[in-house]
Amino acid sequence: MIARRLRQSRNVAGIVQLVRDITSTQGKNHRVSEVFISNCISETPMMAAREMLSRQISNTRSKDCKTYHLLVSFKFGEEPTKEILQKIEAALCAKLGYGQHQRVAAVHRDTDHVHMHVAINKIHPKKLTIHTPYYDFDVLGKACLEIERKLGVGKDNHEPTGKSRGERQAKDIESLTGNESLHAWIHREVFDALKKAESWDALHAELARAGLALSLRGAGVIVTSNSGHRITGSNLHRSFSKCRLEKRLGEFQRNRDGARASSRRKSTCGLPRRLRTTRSARNTKNAEKPRTRPRNCALPLSLWNTPKRRRPFSPKMWLTGFGRGTRRLIVSSSAVFTRPSTGSTGVGWSC
Repeated sequence: MIARRLRQSRNVAGIVQLVRDITSTQGKNHRVSEVFISNCISETPMMAAREMLSRQISNTRSKDCKTYHLLVSFKFGEEPTKEILQKIEAALCAKLGYGQHQRVAAVHRDTDHVHMHVAINKIHPKKLTIHTPYYDFDVLGKACLEIERKLGVGKDNHEPTGKSRGERQAKDIESLTGNESLHAWIHREVFDALKKAESWDALHAELARAGLALSLRGAGVIVTSNSGHRITGSNLHRSFSKCRLEKRLGEFQRNRDGARASSRRKSTCGLPRRLRTTRSARNTKNAEKPRTRPRNCALPLSLWNTPKRRRPFSPKMWLTGFGRGTRRLIVSSSAVFTRPSTGSTGVGWSC
């Protein structure tokens, strides 16, 4: 069993649209098998959605999204009963702190994996206060382990990976670009030597041999390579943050030499250069196409297709005393304009 939160927009009527989507059959006979309504006076899903919307409107202080969309999915071939689904929905909402909140749940059986959508009102029906769970992915993982053990639902891996934030980001970069990240290269080549450094001079010297430099950035430190790629010290390793380094080496000292040696690593590491090249090619391709001129634009087509930095002076900003039709007529009648010769009076044009 897997439970996770789905992103929800901050639309005012988002709860009504969400309930309408999850309870709609979409022309299928077996899409929605069960619908559960909790802590609502209404007995139909759409009336319950409007009831939840009225509670959300009553809370005028919070600017956050007031709807929580929970998705619970089961393993292939698993068909939980209605009683088990109700227990799972109630247990997960209680762990998240939504035991007394209004919610509508719909079970879908039209796919290979039976899944359940739960639309939860984050506004308490009586207190009218908003509740947003802290680290809900961790709470849901622990709740799933407990439910799987008690109810005998199919087990999934809910244990954390144990990787730091920097390791996860480095893995994402490597999967997108196909190149080794700066994080992985430093750990493979020079990190052991960096941990053995007993002074700031020794640390800067080891970094310089690898073509790297350490400098202050905001409230922390940052490592920069010769190729221009950067990584913060805390993302590199927990022991490489500014606070930990100052505890081990004393107050921060800049590199006295001020120069970096030639890098031993290739410049293909680090940021996704492949994506950057693709983006540049896409911008160049789009730049060749003429832009579509809006219908209410006063500029003629020849000036509209000209880049803004190369356009001649347009009098549109000076003709504030005329109507829009008059401005369009004046601007379209001439191709090139210069500034008025009589200052700020707006008369005396020269073409």
